[in-house]
Amino acid sequence: MGAGLIQRGKSQLTKSNEYFLSVDDSKAIKPLFENIWPANLSTFSVVLEKTNDQNTAALCIEGFAHSIKICGYFNMKDERDAFVASLSKFASVSSDQRIKNKNILVIRQILELATYQGNYLGESWFFVLECISRLEEMIQVGHGNILDSDFFETNSNQPANKKMSQASRAMHEQNRQANCELVVQSIEMSQIDQIFQSSLNLDQDAIIQFIENLCKVSRQELVDAVNPRKFSL
Repeated sequence: MGAGLIQRGKSQLTKSNEYFLSVDDSKAIKPLFENIWPANLSTFSVVLEKTNDQNTAALCIEGFAHSIKICGYFNMKDERDAFVASLSKFASVSSDQRIKNKNILVIRQILELATYQGNYLGESWFFVLECISRLEEMIQVGHGNILDSDFFETNSNQPANKKMSQASRAMHEQNRQANCELVVQSIEMSQIDQIFQSSLNLDQDAIIQFIENLCKVSRQELVDAVNPRKFSL
């Protein structure tokens, strides 16, 4: 679908348009974006998933960022949540797959949005804070620090672990360690700290959304039977 949209866009660009209308009023953006956002989301997602080209990935991530800002500015809640949820998945902080450079670019963009565009995130703060929570854990693992789970009494005999073969478990741990080391090389803990420091600048509605979703992520961390954590607490 995304490839078809790109091809259709190229064909439109080759056609000569004798007349066009220049609009300076920003109010025209919302009805326009309400019609094109599904195509934008599909195109950015498909291209970002398939590409290994750094510049192409960067353009897709920039498209995500601008779309999130537009949705936030015009209070398009469902559309904003769709873009943020999709972008957060490309951070791959919860995946068993190896993290690539494009995933690092996504992580940096999410951190930037959280730091400077927090007033527009609304309920999407959950996806952002969940990503930050996983990211902090990876940084701790990458540095070889003691984890929160080391202080909890955990149930290590979960069904998922029983079903995982020794080879699969070894591959999982290998990928996890490699991902954590790459994150440590690419992301500073101070970038995460800055997000919480900048929460002082959130407006009245945004700070409520921030705290409510921080509590949701914290509850999610604590009820994890295998790897309980208290970072968001």
